Amino acid sequence: MEELVEEVLLRFPPADPSRLVDAALAPASAAASGSSTARWNAAVLCAADGCDHLDCCHGRFVVVVVGTNSKEMFAYVYSSETGAWWEPASAQHPCDSVEFAPSALVGNALYFAFQMGTAVLRYDLGTREMAVIRLPPPRFEWQRIVLAAREDGRLGFATADASTIYLWSMEELHPGGDAYWTQARVVELSTLLPPGAISSISDIVGFVDSIGVVFVRTGDGLFTIDLKSSRVTKVSEDTSFSGIFPYMSFHTPGTS
Repeated sequence: MEELVEEVLLRFPPADPSRLVDAALAPASAAASGSSTARWNAAVLCAADGCDHLDCCHGRFVVVVVGTNSKEMFAYVYSSETGAWWEPASAQHPCDSVEFAPSALVGNALYFAFQMGTAVLRYDLGTREMAVIRLPPPRFEWQRIVLAAREDGRLGFATADASTIYLWSMEELHPGGDAYWTQARVVELSTLLPPGAISSISDIVGFVDSIGVVFVRTGDGLFTIDLKSSRVTKVSEDTSFSGIFPYMSFHTPGTS
């Protein structure tokens, strides 16, 4: 892997060709060099204070790239205001690898899942520090988790076994990576999914807490479940989905 990300291409606002932004990620190649095990994930965020990121047209943004290689955790941040990358940050290796799955922005911190589902990576946008936050002990040897910002402003995550969805919420975060979690809800798939849909494969591949929807991959295809109405919709026959990145923001042409 020569570079983690070759470029980020964005336009603000979408209808204005003069606001085309091309950010090449040259520094991140150093983090991956010499390691074939480097794993990474990224997020693009509006940099405007107080923006709700709905119908967003401010134009200022940051690109956050985090990952793990054979030696450490690393983070690179690009600012469109300066047109440059901040000094990279690093931290002790977490003995796990970053998962390519949706991140969650809660307060002034971004959270990224690890592959084993026992912890998450926290990157503080203000202090530029990284930390490993431990999750509740898994019910099984390996669990896939999907993170989401909850309506109440806290971090949440969803996970599932063959027949049940478990929704969790972080109540408190303590120094050193300890956190207090509560199980917010348990959803029995056997009462919601069509007969024959449940199999040995039942994964959460997407979770949007603000509208109460989860994406569940089974051996029969991909389903959405509305947690408020219990409505189930089969959206695809494909069983190969590993992650869904729901698009929640928009821009209306002609607004400023």
